[in-house]
Amino acid sequence: MKKKKNIIILTLGALLLITALIVTFILGSKIMPLKDLNTENIWEIILVKSSNGVKYELPKKSSGTELTDILKEFAVKGEIDKDISRSYKTASINITIISEDAVLLEVYNDRVVINSVHYRADEKSFAALNSFIENINSKNANSIFESPPKLKVVCGDKEADAIIGTRSWSYSNTSTEACSSHPLMWEKFYEKLSSDNNNEVELIFAEEPKKLSIECYSDKYFGFYPDVAVSEEVEIEGNKVKLKSGGYIYVIRASFSGNNWGGNAIYAFYADAP
Repeated sequence: MKKKKNIIILTLGALLLITALIVTFILGSKIMPLKDLNTENIWEIILVKSSNGVKYELPKKSSGTELTDILKEFAVKGEIDKDISRSYKTASINITIISEDAVLLEVYNDRVVINSVHYRADEKSFAALNSFIENINSKNANSIFESPPKLKVVCGDKEADAIIGTRSWSYSNTSTEACSSHPLMWEKFYEKLSSDNNNEVELIFAEEPKKLSIECYSDKYFGFYPDVAVSEEVEIEGNKVKLKSGGYIYVIRASFSGNNWGGNAIYAFYADAP
C-alpha cells in the first residue's frame, strides 16, 4: 500500500514537472526584445516606407506613443538565420528610434530585424504593427519625401511603375539635382502596358503633385532626340489619361511641395492601345 502511494506521488510529481516544463517552453518561446522601451527616453521616431519612398517623423505624444506601446508588446518566436530572413523580399519598412538606447527595426514578410538580430515575428504582434503602419498618414505624422514620390500607372487589371528621370529635389537641408536622357532613349527599360478595350490609364502618385503636365510621343520615335521627334497633346481628366491608338511614350512633368520637402520630376511610361 505504501509502495503504491509512493508511485502515485512520484507520478503526480513527474506530471507537475512536465507541465511546468511545457508552460515554461510555451512562455519562453515568445520573446519581447523591446519590452523595456521607454517613451520618455525617446527623442525622435522616424518611419520609412520603402513601398512609396516616404519618411514619417512621428510625434511622441500621439502616434509615437502608440507605436512605442506596440513595440513594447511586440513578440517574436525566436532568432532565425539571417540568410533565411534576407531571402525574403526587401524590407517594406524601417523604423528608427533615436533615444538613449537606439533601436533600428526592419520589417520584412513575417520576419523582423531588430538591431541586426533576425527574428520570426509572432502573428498577432506582426498584424498589430502592420495595422499601425498602414494607418500612418499626414494627419498624425510629418511626412518627408527624400526623393520624388513613386507613380503607379494602372491600365485595367494591369499596372506598372513609371520610370523617374530628370529631377530637382530637396528635403530638410538636403538638395539634389539629377539629369537623365530623354524618355525616348529608354526603350529597353519600359514595362509595356497594353489596353484591350479600356483606352485609358489611371495615374496613382504616392503623393499628389501640385502641378502636372503630360505629352506623348509615338514609339516610332524611339531613339530620336526630342528636337527631332514630334510630341502630341494628351487628354487628361483628374488622374485619368486617355490613351492614343498605337504605341506611345507618355511623358509627365510634375511639381511637388510638402512640409520641408519638394521639387520637380519627369516620369514616363509606355502604353499601347487599339
